[in-house]
Amino acid sequence: MKTLVAVACLATFASSYAQDKPAPPPIWQQGRPPEMADSKLAPHPGKMTETPPGEIPLDTIKLPEGFKAELWAHGLPGGRAMARGQKGKIYVGTRAIGRVYEVSDEGGKRRVRIVAEKMNQPAGVAFANGSLYVASIDRVLRYDGIEDKPDVQPVDLTSKFNLRRSSTTTGSTSRSGRTRSCTCRSGRRATSASHRRNTRRSGDTTPMGQAWR
Repeated sequence: MKTLVAVACLATFASSYAQDKPAPPPIWQQGRPPEMADSKLAPHPGKMTETPPGEIPLDTIKLPEGFKAELWAHGLPGGRAMARGQKGKIYVGTRAIGRVYEVSDEGGKRRVRIVAEKMNQPAGVAFANGSLYVASIDRVLRYDGIEDKPDVQPVDLTSKFNLRRSSTTTGSTSRSGRTRSCTCRSGRRATSASHRRNTRRSGDTTPMGQAWR
């Protein structure tokens, strides 16, 4: 009985302490100088749904004389880093939405499919020697010959890197046959900031190319 009373008292004290302790400010607000304490500035959350072409205000974009902005494609929710395949396909990583897209230019029409989804911020994408590399916070995958084999299953390279594990990861799913449009530009290679950060912290000296192959 004494044990039960003691436990109940501790629980009551902990609950009271938690209620009295103020909640910390959001991460984006932490570290502000005192003179900005009352600032109304706040980040805009990324849009996770497609935007119709008519709602994209191209005419409001300010460009140098002689330049103009055109809508190449649309509807790529959460698009971040991009890499161009050897045969011209564009691969786009994301963060919060957890997807990787493939964009094919079919003579004036862009077709987009989801290569992987339910990943933990797979923003890092790169293309080399016919393979697509995808780096998320806690996984590294390689898709061999993906431009010709849309259903290819990824090779998991995670064990070759010292990445932190995340309890929120639900895995990745290869997808095919799903079409959308997207807005993107071509790029040759993008590397994962999370991988570079973890490599510096862990002291891993394994060459990038050796580890990925």
